[in-house]
Amino acid sequence: MRKEITKPQISGWMVLFSNILLLIIAVAIFIYGIVLLKQREGSGAIVFTLGVILLISSILIFTGFFTVEPNEAVVLILFGKDVGT
Repeated sequence: MRKEITKPQISGWMVLFSNILLLIIAVAIFIYGIVLLKQREGSGAIVFTLGVILLISSILIFTGFFTVEPNEAVVLILFGKDVGT
């Protein structure tokens, strides 16, 4: 028999606002990297790459948001292991 384990939950609103902030910062770094590349600055490529990585990370985090309607169940799987419902 399996024992159900209750995990502490993070407020979705806090994560949503944090991710929106991450997205805004990523876009700003991305644009700043483009400006540095146009000015032929040496650090432009690094800043641009960091902006792209943060932008992709933010988009991937947004794909993890979902709503659970009443009388609906969701199973969360992390690396093939059931971590909660």
